[in-house]
Amino acid sequence: MMDNQAYIDRQALEPAYVQLVNILRDQIARGLYLPNNRLPSESELCTRYQLSPMTVRRAINILLDQGIVSTIQ
Repeated sequence: MMDNQAYIDRQALEPAYVQLVNILRDQIARGLYLPNNRLPSESELCTRYQLSPMTVRRAINILLDQGIVSTIQ
């Protein structure tokens, strides 16, 4: 499910990873991703938002640290 409103503003002072954290946090809050549902894969997020894997990983790690998402083996 693509959220066409969400994009990374390359001109913004806010770093891309922070923008992605905010986009994903907002999408989760709005019920786009429900508890126990998967987020898009790292490669999907890279493609969707034109970001490097390192930037996407950094954003996901922040969401993990904040307890907003979790990993399941």
